[in-house]
Amino acid sequence: MNIAIFGMQWGDEGKGKIVDYLSEKADIVTRFQGGNNAGRTVVVGDQTFKLHLIPSGVVYGKKLFVGNGVVIDPEDFIKELDALNKRGIYPDLLISDRAHLTLSYHIALDSAFSTYQGKRAAGSTKRGIAPTYADKYARHGMRIADLIELHDNGELAEFVDKAVSLKSKELKHVFGSEELLDKNALVLKLSSYVDFFKKHSTNITREIYNAIAAGKSILYEGAQGGLLDIDHGLYPYTTSSNTTVGGIFTGLGIGLRCKGVPTLDKVIGVVKAYTSRVGEGPVIAELLNDVGNYIREKGHEYGTTTGRPRRIGWLDIVEVNNFVIVNGIDEIALTRLDILSGLKELKICVAYALADNLVRERLPTGSAMGRCKPLYETFAGWDIDISACRNFSELPSNAQKYVKRIEELTGVTVTMIGVGPERSQIIIRN
Repeated sequence: MNIAIFGMQWGDEGKGKIVDYLSEKADIVTRFQGGNNAGRTVVVGDQTFKLHLIPSGVVYGKKLFVGNGVVIDPEDFIKELDALNKRGIYPDLLISDRAHLTLSYHIALDSAFSTYQGKRAAGSTKRGIAPTYADKYARHGMRIADLIELHDNGELAEFVDKAVSLKSKELKHVFGSEELLDKNALVLKLSSYVDFFKKHSTNITREIYNAIAAGKSILYEGAQGGLLDIDHGLYPYTTSSNTTVGGIFTGLGIGLRCKGVPTLDKVIGVVKAYTSRVGEGPVIAELLNDVGNYIREKGHEYGTTTGRPRRIGWLDIVEVNNFVIVNGIDEIALTRLDILSGLKELKICVAYALADNLVRERLPTGSAMGRCKPLYETFAGWDIDISACRNFSELPSNAQKYVKRIEELTGVTVTMIGVGPERSQIIIRN
């Protein structure tokens, strides 16, 4: 079965745990968008793996594909791979030779542009993601295949010279930055990556097409969450790629069928039992109080990539339902339910008040979103530690009611419930 896993909120929903769990029965795990700004955490026993570019199926030793829709910081990618090697994990990994590279000047521009944007800044991780995608769509980027070809033809220094000249002018004359870009150092660094990419890059589209046609089981791992989708999220407070279902097809170069075999059989939406957000922009159900602080500290809600404290809020069903529609969700994996244990009262945001209107479905635009007020349903909490529960019937009755109400509000069955960070701490509902 070919399954896609998407975050339904602001990212950090716990997709890594769900992908890792489902990887056991998959043949291949793919990543199709985003960059090293996306962090996923997988906990197996007493070991914790923090991943950024490498798909979460790596811990199970699955074959891994990184698609053309992903932007690759070569230095970070190789460091992440080396760190896994030192822990005795040697991934079976292939990267699309059409994937674009994040270079030193992209990182410099990301920081400068975020400062320039002021209050419209999305809260960038300053990893160079947006400038890399900007160069991609301006047709001035460097793909893995381009790096190899430029290097082998002796034209790499010329490309870098022109790119650095342009980006230096942009930094200085547009953003007033005095940062100096070293073109010679960049040429040397890029040259050092060529052998790595010759070994690990290929035509991923053909690889996946043949695998699906041969009946292999594929997991499609989405990075970030629906609200960060460049088209369907809360623009401009988004990332720079499609974090929703369409990203699979453009980010891997495949269609709906491969030799008559469906590309996608099931879509699972990962929903955290509350809301968290790293970055700027309105969070309608945000908790700026002791309850929010309690959830943040109990859940260790700090960014995997940046370490920044996450903004905390109650579960927002308006946001979730928007991506039930956009992604065509078949099932929900509800994560981090255990973090809510100990609270006397829980709330779910079921609608927004916007002037004289009620918003229950499609999200307002970014400016209108900032004027929305949350409308809540209130639930009794529970005191029992649920981390050892492995059956739905073992959960406290109030926890069961909370889950069932989520099902009613979304119209989607919750088939998996995370009750702790470790791989085994999950309730499966058939």
